[in-house]
Amino acid sequence: MIGLDRHAVSKNGSLLALQKTGEWKKIKIWIHQPRPTDVPYWRVILRGYEKPKYFLVHRLVLLAFVGPCPPGMETCHKDGNSLNNKLTNLRWDTPKSNTEDRRKHGRLKTPANKGSQNPHAQHTEEQVRQVRMLHKKGISKKQISRMTGIDHGRVVAWTWANTKEWPHVVV
Repeated sequence: MIGLDRHAVSKNGSLLALQKTGEWKKIKIWIHQPRPTDVPYWRVILRGYEKPKYFLVHRLVLLAFVGPCPPGMETCHKDGNSLNNKLTNLRWDTPKSNTEDRRKHGRLKTPANKGSQNPHAQHTEEQVRQVRMLHKKGISKKQISRMTGIDHGRVVAWTWANTKEWPHVVV
């Protein structure tokens, strides 16, 4: 791989590291989602250099099989699934084209597909309202999660003071 002589990536997004024994070993990757509102991506730390190097796997796949990212371009996932890092699903393209992909796959946040109107929504406005009302009453986020069966991370995201998740739901 370009500039990474101790590592290799496959067309399906698997990563390998060259061991001191001369054998290749599969590297663990994890989902990178810094905030609950962000799209998740597979991420990896490559070690064995001056400092560990952090990479998004989809960029490594394109770098290895297509070449460096052209100026003004970014990674696009053809099927809209940010966790599908097969070469056949990836391309370098413009931010405008990436936005069109998100619109086509229902991942572009617009007034028309906010909240439960979004085809990818897993919850309803009523659930968000209930979580916010319980939080307002002083019930802990962990308790709210247990009471409602809603993931703790979701509860935290919905109760941030300056949350951008479900802003149209008012308590």
